[in-house]
Amino acid sequence: EEPLIFEWVHQFGSNDVVLDVGANAGLYSILFAKHASLVFSCELDPLNCAEIRRNALLNAVADRVVILPVACGSKDGLSQVHFRDLSPGDALQSMDRPSPFATRLGSRPYISPTIVLNLDEFWKSASLPKVDHVKIDVDGNEAEVFAGLKSLCANAKSIYIEDSGDIFTKKILSDLQGHGFREVASSAISKGSSPGASTSQGFNRVLRR
Repeated sequence: EEPLIFEWVHQFGSNDVVLDVGANAGLYSILFAKHASLVFSCELDPLNCAEIRRNALLNAVADRVVILPVACGSKDGLSQVHFRDLSPGDALQSMDRPSPFATRLGSRPYISPTIVLNLDEFWKSASLPKVDHVKIDVDGNEAEVFAGLKSLCANAKSIYIEDSGDIFTKKILSDLQGHGFREVASSAISKGSSPGASTSQGFNRVLRR
């Protein structure tokens, strides 16, 4: 689905640390762990967190994958997360707003309070290692998520971000350019926005300093 990510991962060094924000079931976290020394997988869906652990064990990289079972946001607290589905591996959740996407839940959407952490502050307080590469794929929650990641991104070597073309992502890209990042590669996004649908929507972008 995202061939550009396979080009990006070959830029990692064996001692690098990767932060995967919006890790889903861990497909890319597993890939990153095979090329880097440590991967932090940030995922707000507890069903997906279980899949990350299972997939890390199956692929013999559990010793290099740290699961952060939280949402990332501008401040610590709770977010009312609107889920599209209750299946492991599903995505397109929305933080503190109804999902703009069609759901599989009929007239009873699933909303669950979820812990939010500002990862910039968490990294400092927990004395975690410097992050070299950041992947951000958060399905429309970019503005809130990036607000809690600014320092981590500013000090990274490279960033992979899903750009849906909205004003929030444009602002993020402008902020990153202000920190010396420049786009080095991009590819069109193709993903389903409703059951059985597939549409082209925006770009995946790799930025480096």
